[in-house]
Order: sequence, then structure tokens, then C-alpha cells
Amino acid sequence: KTIVIEANQVSVDNLMYDPVFKCEVVAKGKKSESIVFFDDSIDELKNIEGFFNIFDKDSMNTVGSYSFKILIDENSKGYSLSDNGLILVDNEVIKCVYVGQGEDKVFGKYIELEIENKVGDDIVAQIREVSINGNIIDPLFISEITAGKISKGKVKFYEKDFDELKDIEGKIHVFYSGSGDTIGEYPFSIIE
Repeated sequence: KTIVIEANQVSVDNLMYDPVFKCEVVAKGKKSESIVFFDDSIDELKNIEGFFNIFDKDSMNTVGSYSFKILIDENSKGYSLSDNGLILVDNEVIKCVYVGQGEDKVFGKYIELEIENKVGDDIVAQIREVSINGNIIDPLFISEITAGKISKGKVKFYEKDFDELKDIEGKIHVFYSGSGDTIGEYPFSIIE
């Protein structure tokens, strides 16, 4: 039977990434492929952890999910939340830090957040009910964060109706990755 292998929930030195890895292997076959990281912020590949999810190619039924750890450096403290940002939320579930804002050519304006998962389970964080300068905006941000890890991501805004990102308010909706059960909603504000 032919199987498909994908890498999910991958972290490098405690920071979550979304690398590309998909490999198809025929029955009793072998294959060598690379996990590709499209992120220039990785200084050194070490303490790589994640899961290989294996599916039957024909039915796409799950065969199994297997954790992996490679290039482990026991002396490394791993990635830490930014010391230079504004703490938006800090409770028993998450710590969220606003680290800045910018604009890219494709998606437009964004704010950048770092979110630490303090729960013993995998979680998903979404940004909801956002207003910028008093206008309701629908942002794009969803981040799956493995237990004890940190996610760094951009909250993207597609609307072009505002000149600058000031007076931002919203909620971080957090739920369990496996069950989808809500853990909580945590309001935040960035007033500049």
C-alpha cells in the first residue's frame, strides 16, 4: 500500500513553524526527502520537534501520527518571547506580546504577535472582533500552538480603508486543537 507522509506541528528551538514536507512512499519502498523551511528568521536549525502524520494514499485514512525530535541541543534555552513588546494578555492559558506592525505588498497592513501556549495541550488562537480607529475589521489570523511552544505571526488586514494602525482592540479566542472546545476569549487593546 502506498502511503503519504506529512510533517505537522513543527517547532525549531521552541518556536512554531509551518514547513513544507510531503512524501509519497510505495509499499516496501524507501524515499529520502527534506523538510523545507521558508523562513529567513531561523538562525540555526536545532531542537526540531513535530509529528509525521501518515495517510493511506488511496483512501486518505490516517495510518498513524508519530512524534520526532532531531538535532537536539540540551544546552539551548530555546526561543523566548520578545522583551521589547507590549504584553496584551498574560494568564494561565497564554501570554501574548505585540511586537510591532508593518505592511507587505500582497496582504497590506498587519500587526505582529508572539503567543506562548501555557496549557498542557495543543491550542489554537484566533483574533476576532477587531476594531481599528473605531472601525470594525475582519482580520486573518489563526495559529496552532503545541503545548509549551511559542507562535510568531502576523495578523493581516485586507481592508484598505485606513491610513494607519492605531487604537486597535479585539479578542483572542483560544480553543483546544483536538476537540475544538473553547478555553476562553481574552480582550486586548493597542493604543498608540
